[in-house]
Amino acid sequence: MADLVGGIIALALTLFLLSYLVADNPFYRIAAHLFIGLTSGYVVVLAWQTVIWPSLVSLALVGRSADPLTAVVTVIAALIGGLGGVLLLLKTVHVVPKLGGLVVALMLGVGAAVAVGGAITGTLIPQTTATFISLAPGAPGGPVWGGVVGGRFTNKGTQVTRGVFWFGGPGE
Repeated sequence: MADLVGGIIALALTLFLLSYLVADNPFYRIAAHLFIGLTSGYVVVLAWQTVIWPSLVSLALVGRSADPLTAVVTVIAALIGGLGGVLLLLKTVHVVPKLGGLVVALMLGVGAAVAVGGAITGTLIPQTTATFISLAPGAPGGPVWGGVVGGRFTNKGTQVTRGVFWFGGPGE
């Protein structure tokens, strides 16, 4: 029964979103506001349960730690994070916007570094290693025919992409 109700709600929200193709209407706005609100709430709860609350608990338990260096480092990290949070809050009320801008710049820099690192290790390196496969079927360690076809598509796709970037695409 719960699956049926969930399916009906999902269908209704999908139709509400697709109604934007006709015109901007209240049904689309209801669905968009629901999705944004639910996503925001989910992110807040997830951040609280996986980052904030465990950090607070570890900070509270740090006094019981046998290693004093660990206790000092944890307290300093918590103070720096708390200061950054306060500066971000003060940025919203225009008290010290320049100091809050430093925190935003740090967050953007770290976010960009993580995104670039993830793109390199998650996309670029696997795609590069996929072009270095043996295209000879039946060779020791070589692929079966399905692997040969996939390998040739990968190889030709790489060559065409390189050619487009090297010689320019259509319209240039």
